[in-house]
Amino acid sequence: MYQATPQATPKQRGRYRLHPPTGVDTVTRRRVGDPNPRGRLERNVGVFRLREGMCESGDITVAEAVTLVEADWWRQVDNETISYAIIESYLRDLVGFVAVMTMQGITSVAQVTPNMVLAWCRMPVSDGSPAAENTWFKRRSAVRSFFETCRCLGIADGNPAKAVEFPQRSGRFVNAFDDASVAQLKRVSRSTLGDTRLP
Repeated sequence: MYQATPQATPKQRGRYRLHPPTGVDTVTRRRVGDPNPRGRLERNVGVFRLREGMCESGDITVAEAVTLVEADWWRQVDNETISYAIIESYLRDLVGFVAVMTMQGITSVAQVTPNMVLAWCRMPVSDGSPAAENTWFKRRSAVRSFFETCRCLGIADGNPAKAVEFPQRSGRFVNAFDDASVAQLKRVSRSTLGDTRLP
């Protein structure tokens, strides 16, 4: 196995210098230890396997599926791979989702379509006022995560929420520098070759 030398060559210095690969994990070079799960729910990366006792994918009511998913999410909270606040928010949204699907006569998870998810995401809030754009994204995120966990648990292999698209949020724009900004940049910019400050 090739071992990098920790000493710099005359042609390559500073950040281009080779460092020994010991004590480095696969995620980052800045620290050692286990990779950071980054606060994400578990995902099904393999082949979908139908849950034991089920005849076909999605052959379960939405309410029963939410109960199974909720138990798995709390397991992941206990494992500290996702925060309590995120799961609590998702479950709050899923209560409304289950109520709407029940009112529409949806008897199984397999019957949920992207149009139903879209209609629920844009549905007015409890006081009758229109749902804000952030609410659309939050509801869609909850349903996407729900169906992703359903896939992990072998409940359903599809995710109708992935087909739901909203207009992209506006980007961030940087204004041109005025004279005061340029003067400030000049004050804090590098003044000597050895100075480590950057603008």
